[in-house]
Amino acid sequence: MAMAVTETFERPWMPEVSLEDKRTFFGDRTKNYAIPLPSRNRPIEVLTGIFSFDPAYLKFCGGVADECDRALPADTDKDGFVGPSGIHNDFQTLKSVANYTQEPMGYVPLDNSAIRTSLGLTNEYRSLRHKKIAEELFHEVLGYAKPTNVRATKHSSSCIPVFTTEYEWKVEVGNYALFRHEELGRLVRKQDWHGLVNGYALLPSYYCNRRLQVERAAVVRMVMDLDYAMTGGRKGQMTKADKRVVLDGTEWPGYTAVRARIIQGGNWTTNAVLQVGASACMYAMFERFPETCHHTGAQQIADGLTAYAEDVVCTDISQYDHTWPKFLMSHSLRSCESTGLNGMLIFSRHRWMSGISPDRYRSLARRGNS
Repeated sequence: MAMAVTETFERPWMPEVSLEDKRTFFGDRTKNYAIPLPSRNRPIEVLTGIFSFDPAYLKFCGGVADECDRALPADTDKDGFVGPSGIHNDFQTLKSVANYTQEPMGYVPLDNSAIRTSLGLTNEYRSLRHKKIAEELFHEVLGYAKPTNVRATKHSSSCIPVFTTEYEWKVEVGNYALFRHEELGRLVRKQDWHGLVNGYALLPSYYCNRRLQVERAAVVRMVMDLDYAMTGGRKGQMTKADKRVVLDGTEWPGYTAVRARIIQGGNWTTNAVLQVGASACMYAMFERFPETCHHTGAQQIADGLTAYAEDVVCTDISQYDHTWPKFLMSHSLRSCESTGLNGMLIFSRHRWMSGISPDRYRSLARRGNS
């Protein structure tokens, strides 16, 4: 759904928020955010009357996985390319037990420079040529804009401080903030957090949640302890996550806990303001580079793959989330100053969060991973 700026409304309803009072800080959804993220005692209903920890259901899933592997084996060559059957892997992920998570979940690194170094990655440009390539890319991405409506999704959470999924509330607050962007910018520059949260439902913060993914029992998952995350690997250690499934004292060999990944949700008002520039830049790229950046349907994707079949390689980047270079992000934000987007990007979450103290981070991290 699209959101257009309007002048015809008053300040959106917002409860007065005290930064010290969790009852108001978490709006009217407090009970949902008092539950620990790891879970091994909360089965979910997968079908009417059937729950994910039921022994009969688990045996059924295991039987289906093994039978499918016998009848429909994975068909890949030595280089990992898929053969004529199109079956690229086995069916053992059916033995992931829904809502039974690995423990611990681990943490997100505050500084990833040591992690990048350990993987042979640099924390600066490898050469002046690489830096110039990046600058040209930033210019192409951020130097052109096509005005467009900002999108307000219907089902995502607005996160801190209200945690609502109500579409009408998000549109009203977004409109209110955009129409009063000059005052909003003044409050940001003053770091008037009470004024921002009570006047615009805006708080520069991330809310940590989880995303669960099916897993194979054979896959080993290493997670960071708190010291490792705090120091970027200079202290602490990576530990092996426990993925064993034990229900009512009985272990289920061959079955596995689901992978639990930390996700971070940003404040809705921040997102609405950022999207004015980001959406305009994105749609300009769609218009200027349609074959590269904008595929609107299955047939268009198929045509593109057919035309460049010999050049297409499908791959995955290991540890992508943990290794994104801070120097590259900082450079991209500085580039906005020369493309006319500096006023919009004063609200950058990255710049806000870079000032958080280690003690404060440690306190928040312990609470989120308990």
